[in-house]
Amino acid sequence: MKGKIEAATSVLTLDEVVWVISREGYRKKALAEGERILEMPHLKLLDVKTEDGVRMINYQKRYGSLKPRDAVHLSVALRNGIHTVVSDDDDFEDVDEVKWESLL
Repeated sequence: MKGKIEAATSVLTLDEVVWVISREGYRKKALAEGERILEMPHLKLLDVKTEDGVRMINYQKRYGSLKPRDAVHLSVALRNGIHTVVSDDDDFEDVDEVKWESLL
């Protein structure tokens, strides 16, 4: 938010945030948080393409603990030349293609 770093994420992150908050019964808050993500000045939302689906399967075959959405995030990141993943999902720890940094 402060511009110390430039960041990017798959558009799936927007979906995930809105879904998690909505399923708790807070639809209005979920949409407001979605809008807040869209307005973040130093965050770029990256498209998911068909090729990311193909790569998702391959990454899941290679890394048994990698969840499907995380495999999509990985594909999108690598396709865009991003090699550092910041996440609370420790399944990225064993992925050779990226450096994983925990949020915790």
